Amino acid sequence: PLTIQSVVLDYEVTDQSVTLSNLDADIFGGQFSGTGQIPRNDQGSDRADVRWSGLNPQWVLPVAAVSKPIQLSVNTSGQANWTAPADRVSQPASHRGKISLVLQQIQISGQNAGDANLSISIGPSGLNAELRGKLFGGDAAVVAKAPLDQISRWRDVPTHLQFSEFSFRDWSIRRLLRTAMIERPRFNGRLSGSVVLDINRVDWPTVQTQIRLDGLTADNILVARSLDVDLGWDGSRIIIDSTRGVYAGGQLQARGLWTFGPGVKLLTLRLTRADANRILLPVNQAAASWTDGIVSGRASITGYGDHFGDSIRINGTIDVKNSVVFGVPIGQAHSPL
Repeated sequence: PLTIQSVVLDYEVTDQSVTLSNLDADIFGGQFSGTGQIPRNDQGSDRADVRWSGLNPQWVLPVAAVSKPIQLSVNTSGQANWTAPADRVSQPASHRGKISLVLQQIQISGQNAGDANLSISIGPSGLNAELRGKLFGGDAAVVAKAPLDQISRWRDVPTHLQFSEFSFRDWSIRRLLRTAMIERPRFNGRLSGSVVLDINRVDWPTVQTQIRLDGLTADNILVARSLDVDLGWDGSRIIIDSTRGVYAGGQLQARGLWTFGPGVKLLTLRLTRADANRILLPVNQAAASWTDGIVSGRASITGYGDHFGDSIRINGTIDVKNSVVFGVPIGQAHSPL
């Protein structure tokens, strides 16, 4: 809960402004202090110079995709110095100031996500924001700016954002899954990537992502030594430009396009000399006992209908060597899918 324990301050009221000084407050479990000024006409400026430490706000966020609401909390310290003309508060280009935040013990549903530093500044060149932190056992960085002019309003700032860096490196898959409230995740490994985000669109932002997966394990068995995925999203389609890497000891290649609605739905895959007993491990932890041998194959997955997966058709071929299926030796075989 967001609680306020006590607030003490001095204030002075004149015809021109209300001035706040010696602010000392116990709020959200921490300390808050500073000074401020609120003009009583359009001639002055709003001013704030504040500092805080140990603030620990908590939120409960209902999310449709999970059964329980997500609980979010963070221990924060920082300072802010901000000035805005009273007659141009709605114009971000007229604001001047900087906010510095230290975010510690970021907790998501009881799991420690890590720590981060966030800075936001605004001046003649526009608004600048930078976040860097140690999250999910790895690194994260987001750097963005928003050029502003005198006709810009605060609602316009998100559409003006330009990201020069948006990356994550060596995130723990197990910690991510635990944050998603999976108590005993089967999977582990490291996730890295970079994101190019274009939100200067009327309808949907476009996203282009490069993702690298290292050391993916299922039930402590190595499934994918390394996978590199280049994919995009344009508001209605996922575009898989390229997937390549070592999966189940073999070489995997994939690409495709899948439309959420009417349009093309097609994925193509090629797997060469993979271990049969590891291919299906992500699907079922008992899959290692189903088959053995060396598998190569090609497949195309085609979707039909106006929705995500109304009807799906799989075509292709599969070749196996030294194969054993449910304890029965098969040897070498070739079969269509």
